[in-house]
Amino acid sequence: INVASDLVAQLQNRNNSNISTTFNTHNNILSSNKKFEFITTNDIIKATSKLKYGSSSGIDRTSSDLLKKYNIILCKPLCHIFNLCLSENIVPDAFKVALITPIHKKGPISSINNFHPISVILNIAKIFEKIIKTRLMSYLE
Repeated sequence: INVASDLVAQLQNRNNSNISTTFNTHNNILSSNKKFEFITTNDIIKATSKLKYGSSSGIDRTSSDLLKKYNIILCKPLCHIFNLCLSENIVPDAFKVALITPIHKKGPISSINNFHPISVILNIAKIFEKIIKTRLMSYLE
């Protein structure tokens, strides 16, 4: 998957240094709060299993079916990417891009008020968001 290598490259370029598997814990969410720990491969597998089969894919066209089928293979690289996001306090630009499709509700199609938008983000971003949501909800309880 080219998206994964692009995301790692983006994260590495932001820091202008070669990021190793040892993460810089200077001033980041992981070091500032011991309850918010690194994402594990089990977190990835659990979040991936919650993706709906046949759900729409984002701009990278990576289907949820593909991610679910190969989650054991993809969980380590995704874990690395997600932990880089947390340790560097950034969300890759690709995670913020959505395909927006207008869906007709009812009434004349000539009126824009009769449509509502459906936003589709990357399935990889959905996995990341599911994990972060679970962590935040647990922290807030």
